[in-house]
Amino acid sequence: MENLLLAAPAQRGEKFVGALFSRRSVQRAEELAAEQALSLLARVRLTHLADEPAGVLSGGQKKLLELCRALMLEPAIMLLDEPAAGVNPSLIGELGEFILELRNEGMTFGIVEHNMELMAALCDHVYVLAEGRVLTQGTFDAVTADARVQEAWLGAPA
Repeated sequence: MENLLLAAPAQRGEKFVGALFSRRSVQRAEELAAEQALSLLARVRLTHLADEPAGVLSGGQKKLLELCRALMLEPAIMLLDEPAAGVNPSLIGELGEFILELRNEGMTFGIVEHNMELMAALCDHVYVLAEGRVLTQGTFDAVTADARVQEAWLGAPA
């Protein structure tokens, strides 16, 4: 819970004048942030761990917490770098489902990921980079069928 509350934007109570003269509005802002944080924790089924330190969470739970922390800022786009890295395979599906839910709610994502099964499930449009350049782009099926992609990733044409 504390990890999420730290991410809440524009915390008026952090400034001396706000803390001293706007106590009621500071308190209301803190209540709203707590409601938002609990709502996000509920969405990823981590409410039962709200009072635990982040260090006790599994790798997948930490990734879900990181997503929730970013969502506290209400971003228009979220960039994810290897969201499945270090995540138990049983939680990768849960992580993917949460990202899909957010995408279906209008969130835009840019994702760098090597887990092709996850990418196939999440992405409408894929860019394949090789040696720092775009090798190809298109649907997941189209780019994975490209001989250049197969050679770049597998080392030999299919």
